[in-house]
Amino acid sequence: MHHFHWGHTKLWHVAKKKELNEIYVSMGIRSFALAIIGIFIPLYLFKELNFTLQQVMYFYLITLILFALFSIPAASLIKKIGAKHTILASIPILILFFILLYSLQSMPSIYLLTAAVGGIADAFFWIAFHLNFIKSSDHKKRGKEVGIFFAVSMIAGILGPLIGGSILSFLDGFTVLFIAVSILLILSTVPLFMSQDKGKKSNFKIKNIFKALKPKEFISLTALGLRSYAAGILWPIFIFVILKTYFNLGSLTSVIGLFAAILVIYSGKLSDKYGKKPLILTGSYISGIVWFFRIFIKTVSHVFWTAIIGDLSFSANDVALSAEIYDRAAKNKNKLEFLIAREWALCTGRAILAISIILTSKYAVGFVLAGISSFVWTII
Repeated sequence: MHHFHWGHTKLWHVAKKKELNEIYVSMGIRSFALAIIGIFIPLYLFKELNFTLQQVMYFYLITLILFALFSIPAASLIKKIGAKHTILASIPILILFFILLYSLQSMPSIYLLTAAVGGIADAFFWIAFHLNFIKSSDHKKRGKEVGIFFAVSMIAGILGPLIGGSILSFLDGFTVLFIAVSILLILSTVPLFMSQDKGKKSNFKIKNIFKALKPKEFISLTALGLRSYAAGILWPIFIFVILKTYFNLGSLTSVIGLFAAILVIYSGKLSDKYGKKPLILTGSYISGIVWFFRIFIKTVSHVFWTAIIGDLSFSANDVALSAEIYDRAAKNKNKLEFLIAREWALCTGRAILAISIILTSKYAVGFVLAGISSFVWTII
């Protein structure tokens, strides 16, 4: 019986490892695809389509609202067809988003529809992905596994911004980007189906979603969501005004990605060995200080150093925080309720930033809020 138990345990770990490797490969391909274009989407709206800063943030606000609303249908779909099949279902929606995004050049009237489709695609993907990762990872090694996941995504995405920036600078080709990204997104789903789908037994009740997070968890995740939108949307537009070309922006992002990929593997191991709290606190404080300094940026060297220090400190922090959140989701009786509540909290923070910029049109307001949020999320 002891031999059987050992053999069964070993097979279980082998299966878990196989599923994790599939996730790593899948997210590597997806990250490479989105790295080619992701950082340039706000700039596509801002520069190519001549949207104002407020209009860009309004676009993303609509995306957030649809993300939050469709997280419940996404969870229902996971219950029926499984997490991996729900991830697969998100791909044609995301490709449709890119088609609509490209079509905005000739049909600006589909502005709201485009934003809505983007939010729906994100809802179907991320709820399913998080559930799949939780079920495939190991609590004792989750910091390391999250670190590897982040590193794989970053490494795969290192050349993405440089390639995207080069295409946009020298080929003038958003069309090429949209086609390449669509093909890669389809390929990213292939590795996931080399093992059994998960999530069909998951269940949830809408009324329980509001009780899934403790108040301090909700506040912390709200702050994290605000900071992520400041970094992913507001910051690229701001530094593009200084760097002036897509190639310069892509090159800087690739350099930072290389350093960050090395750091997150190391920080993941440290979080397992010494605990996640010290990394969360250290990374948060450094990141918060850097955001306040960004208010005074005027030169390329200022951009470079604040980007390096800020993004590296946040990368180390994000690994530990993500591992902590995954641990809490794994312990929750109903993982889907927790994951939906998590996304709602993140969306709340992102919406606060978007509304603040819509009302003020000031980069500094966003940077101050991001700095404050970097300190606030440590309460988790």
